[in-house]
Amino acid sequence: MLSKQELKFYRSLHQKKYRNLHQLFVAETPKVVFDLLISNKFRLHKLLGLENFFVQQAETLEKYEKFIQFIQKNELKSISALQSPNSLLAIFSQIENVWDKDTDNFNFALYLDNIRDPGNLGTIIRTAVWFGHKVLFLSPECADIYNPKVVQASMGNLGFVKIIRTEIADILQNIPNVNIFVADMHGISLVDCVFPSPSLLVMGNEANGTAVMKDATNFPKVTIPAYGKAESLNVSIAAAIFSYHQKLK
Repeated sequence: MLSKQELKFYRSLHQKKYRNLHQLFVAETPKVVFDLLISNKFRLHKLLGLENFFVQQAETLEKYEKFIQFIQKNELKSISALQSPNSLLAIFSQIENVWDKDTDNFNFALYLDNIRDPGNLGTIIRTAVWFGHKVLFLSPECADIYNPKVVQASMGNLGFVKIIRTEIADILQNIPNVNIFVADMHGISLVDCVFPSPSLLVMGNEANGTAVMKDATNFPKVTIPAYGKAESLNVSIAAAIFSYHQKLK
């Protein structure tokens, strides 16, 4: 059973200021937690869950035994950010992805500008891993990658792609030969576009577009051609289409 202080502490990690203060984050459901463990990128602090779950998974979780703490169903519900809590919750340390020589070594990468919706950001992280992106760049205004909704939407893929939060100017300084493209409603058709290596595609949110690139008229704009009457395409779906197109070329 958890103390009131422990319950309060774990619940506080759903807020960015406390996540940053303690440099921790919460992950939920066996799928998400197990994939974060498999990535071996984040230091585990605690595994909280129902006793019957740990009994069923005893062999799988044997080497994490010292981190395990049984909790009651009502305690799990109190801590969880999910409407229907599962059977497992984990506390991990945050990491800071730093720029190194491997960061420069990509053929095609996405730069997410002002993507504040955590569900979209998490889905794009998952998509980036699916298509084998080595690095994913975020503007400083993007949602916190340790937001519970981002962690959940990424389905445990936070540990399988390097995520760098930086200004576009820093990328240009570090990779002067990078070819920058901007995803835009009015540009050349993706069908006719080839991304030379290395290429960086800037993607903004559907409402405001790419804030940092609005005056960047010297960068080519690329659009996914529409065949229907929808006004826009969700940014996470667009990221998947651009990534798939790049793999085909």
